[in-house]
Amino acid sequence: MRSKRRHKAGGWLARLLPCHLRHRDSTLFKLTVLVCLVFPGYILLFNHFSNLGLLGEIRQGGDQAQETPGRTLHLEPVKSTQSTSLHQSRLKKDALLGDISQGKAVRGDGGNQDTSVVRQERDLHQGRGLVNYSQHKTQLISGIRVLYLGCYRDETERTLRALREGFLTDLRRMTVALCVRHCSKRGSYYAGLEFHSECYCGKRIYHNQPVRDNLCNATCAGNTTSTCGGAPYLSMYQILVENGHHATGGQQAQQVAALDTGLADDFRACLPRPITPWKQSIFPDGFVTFDDKMTITSCIATCSEKKFPLAALGSGTECHCGAFSPEYRMQKVLPLGDCNTPCRGDVKYYCGGDGAMSLYQTAAEDTRCNGTITLKPEGTMPLVAVSSFPGSGNTWVRYLIERATGIYTGSFYNDGVLFKQGFMGEREKWTKGNTIGVKTHRFDEKHVRQFEAAVLIIRNPYKAIISEHNRKFGGHVGFAPEAQYTKGTEWTAFVTGKSRTWANTAVNFIQYSKRVHVVYYEDLQTNLYDNLKRIVKFLKVPVDEERLLCVLSSPLGKFKRSGKPKLPSTFDPYTEEMKEMVDLSLKTVSMALKLRNCTGLPKDYDPRIQL
Repeated sequence: MRSKRRHKAGGWLARLLPCHLRHRDSTLFKLTVLVCLVFPGYILLFNHFSNLGLLGEIRQGGDQAQETPGRTLHLEPVKSTQSTSLHQSRLKKDALLGDISQGKAVRGDGGNQDTSVVRQERDLHQGRGLVNYSQHKTQLISGIRVLYLGCYRDETERTLRALREGFLTDLRRMTVALCVRHCSKRGSYYAGLEFHSECYCGKRIYHNQPVRDNLCNATCAGNTTSTCGGAPYLSMYQILVENGHHATGGQQAQQVAALDTGLADDFRACLPRPITPWKQSIFPDGFVTFDDKMTITSCIATCSEKKFPLAALGSGTECHCGAFSPEYRMQKVLPLGDCNTPCRGDVKYYCGGDGAMSLYQTAAEDTRCNGTITLKPEGTMPLVAVSSFPGSGNTWVRYLIERATGIYTGSFYNDGVLFKQGFMGEREKWTKGNTIGVKTHRFDEKHVRQFEAAVLIIRNPYKAIISEHNRKFGGHVGFAPEAQYTKGTEWTAFVTGKSRTWANTAVNFIQYSKRVHVVYYEDLQTNLYDNLKRIVKFLKVPVDEERLLCVLSSPLGKFKRSGKPKLPSTFDPYTEEMKEMVDLSLKTVSMALKLRNCTGLPKDYDPRIQL
């Protein structure tokens, strides 16, 4: 009798349970079963309303083109409160997509029949080759005019990707519009979507041949009615300029927009063409060749094989190999737009221009300043600091000084890795007085006053902090992994501490040094010859013009990271709070420079503040 009463007390919930569980009268057990029954229904309801909200992006803005890649279909504007209309729009879209797959004609908003896109899609599904994307029409997505270029194969390794200048991921909300807006704000020419939720940006496409469009078959995480690439394939969009100048489609659009700069790796500058006889190299004792199929790659390879450090391309067909001379040493640099003649062998790139040469660095090294670097007798050299905040190019500047003067630099740190790589003064006692300068990052007053003079290297703190972060996790020429910028609080604490250290290093050397020469890292990059010459004069060493030209011809050495953008993460790693801390450091150093009558900080360190 007692067991029957318990069973009856269980009510409707007990009847849903197996017989052997109905006699359990635990309240916790009943609540658990109730949650298990209700939760799946909640999830289904949540997903339904989420989809309605995510589709709102298409519904905004009136007659905005829908986001299906490569198609000219349109959705009528739908009010968010009319679920019936939304359902009808979905049915209409499904019907239109079905017409495409069957090769039927589709009418756009204006009623004009557009059979070219349909024919391309039909041919693609029937295996008749690649779509001619130059026939596709432009779309307006989130107010940005774009052209769908097709489906492109991608590589999973970061350094081999088709687009390499920007990345954004959103596992729940990724749409074509979100990706296009992100890349447009970055100033990129291309936006590519991959694997449901990933967005990549770039100013050039490294793999410039589309594949079959049906390989891009992944729906977008934030809009299941549009396509966001595949695995590993990119739905590729070209972002057009406002005046429509680039809206020419296909390969021609890529030549104009994606490779708008027309530059390849190892590019150095666009230089004026010197006056030389026809078919004579622009470099003294150089080499010249002509080829109707000239490419940047072939020219650099030719010059490297002949042991020349520089390759200069002109008129689309010329390749000049050589090294800098007193007559030709980058005295003037032209705007990039002046080098605008397409290479005959690869018209996506530029090989010089009208009276201009495209200059590239080769793998060969100028030998005019090799093999003659020495240590001086003990006590014969003044104690000069080569000081900087870590990540400001100190090791690179040491390399430049050693090659320009023929005297080794020393170090406060005794770094065995650098010693093995050729910095022979690294293990000399730093107070010995037999090196041209001593690397140091210490900035306390007692340490600074031990030196007779100081070469102070200052770099934009936003970039210097990232560079030091790279060194911490990747070594002298490596890069920090992406996780170090996005996981935990390590990056926030790093910026907080290092922004103060950046300011203290500069202020103390400016304030306490007997003699100080301030050199800005960015000035060395843009005008190496003149700035290095000033450093040599400050060190009170005779200037050797031949050595300076040698350094100018081969300036990078082994310890300078590539100038190509290689941030582990393409989003701005600095929050507004971080920027406030860095800006305060900038103002502090700016004031110290003014008090010592030194050249002020470059204005582009932070255009938002008055330095």
